[in-house]
Amino acid sequence: MLVFSLLLVCFTGIEDKPQPKLPIGRETTYVTGPLDKDGYIEYDAALNARLSNGITPDQNANVLIWKALGPRPESESVAAEYFKALGISPPPEKGDYLLDFKSFAKDQQVLRALEDQLGRAIQRPWTAKECPELAAWLISNDKPLAVVIEASKRRDYFNPLVAPHAENETGVLIGARLPSVQKCRTLAGALAARAMLQCGDRRFDEAWQDLMACHRLGRLVGRGASLIEALVGIAVEQVARTAELAYLERAPLDGERNPRSPARSARPAGQVQCRRQDRSL
Repeated sequence: MLVFSLLLVCFTGIEDKPQPKLPIGRETTYVTGPLDKDGYIEYDAALNARLSNGITPDQNANVLIWKALGPRPESESVAAEYFKALGISPPPEKGDYLLDFKSFAKDQQVLRALEDQLGRAIQRPWTAKECPELAAWLISNDKPLAVVIEASKRRDYFNPLVAPHAENETGVLIGARLPSVQKCRTLAGALAARAMLQCGDRRFDEAWQDLMACHRLGRLVGRGASLIEALVGIAVEQVARTAELAYLERAPLDGERNPRSPARSARPAGQVQCRRQDRSL
């Protein structure tokens, strides 16, 4: 009899739609919609509506970040719902997009050289002769970095959260992917490394602009709705600060906030020793 009762309860639960323990209303629930076909709240849509309030695509820095990254920043397709929430069409398959180390390197030797050089090249001035692989990588990414600098000048940042879901299943918000966020670390490393290259060439004005763009990028990303974005924003700003300290040690500065002309004397750029055969630093 007990088994029969349990089975009856189970089958009854399958047939009937689950009823909320508390009624959805202003007295019990702050977010009341939109609702899916089963009457459950679509929390990602509700959150995106609040996050994007008053933000248009031409004000959103993230739109230009995607223009620099391309349609698959992590080599995987992105849900169409994401770009719909962002208010744009997916970037075309081909374009002048950011090349990461794996896409740029011809072999494992070049890949290891790039990884070894970058960590040190954001900490002190260097020259293309000292780090030829890294210099070539920066040149190949000149166009997407120009787009990122423009993105950093925008006032708003909105990154939609789209909960992944299977057919006939409600998505879980905590599973929302952030495909463009982690790539902002790569963008920050490129800006900081290029700033140090410009310091090595005594082009201090250009170096300062890259450092300020790196700062702005970190602060924009850090305004996102997720903890990951906050952490990435902090990491990006730390990259900028590390390079900035090296800049302040070398750049000839006047009494104002801007660097003086490179014609003035400055300390030597220092030896980064980025060549593959020398790993002493």
